[in-house]
Amino acid sequence: MKSVLIFPLSLWVVGALAHAAIPLNIGEPCSRGHRGILFRVTDPTDFSQGCQVTAVLKKDCLQLFRGNKETARIALDAIETPVHIVPYHKTCLSIKPASRDAEILCCDNENCRDAWWMALSEQILCLHKGAMRNEVSGEPTVEEEEREVLEQVVEKPSEGGVTIHVEKSPEGVEPVLTVHPSFKQSDVHPH
Repeated sequence: MKSVLIFPLSLWVVGALAHAAIPLNIGEPCSRGHRGILFRVTDPTDFSQGCQVTAVLKKDCLQLFRGNKETARIALDAIETPVHIVPYHKTCLSIKPASRDAEILCCDNENCRDAWWMALSEQILCLHKGAMRNEVSGEPTVEEEEREVLEQVVEKPSEGGVTIHVEKSPEGVEPVLTVHPSFKQSDVHPH
């Protein structure tokens, strides 16, 4: 009689332990968060300048903490996509909020960097899940329209004002700064 009671109890315990080991949100990337320790670079020219922060990725924002104090909160819908992997540093990401300078966050290794890149990219996609893009065949996408506007402003300024062009120079040489006045073309002359 005892063996009959012990067997179902042992199945129940094993089943409960197995269920507890499997996360409930498996296969649902939109319900996951991400957290970890990252190095926040304060000087983009010197990657040794900065401090360690605790990064917490939530559904709508990325929070950076130094101890108990929140040092930065970046809204995911304000991040210019894609999230960039810094090409000259193997373990760093560059996150560019629309209204601020880019945040450079570094990990200990490339696997950590890749995990953060995936988590950020997934969460940004999840934030816009169900949102519809209005793209019609034959018409330019939003990105193409933005590129055209930028090209018109930089290459062919049609409005009055000043155009400034900075050319990147080799190391040790100051960059070349060219300033051009631009005048609005008018067919009618004022009297």
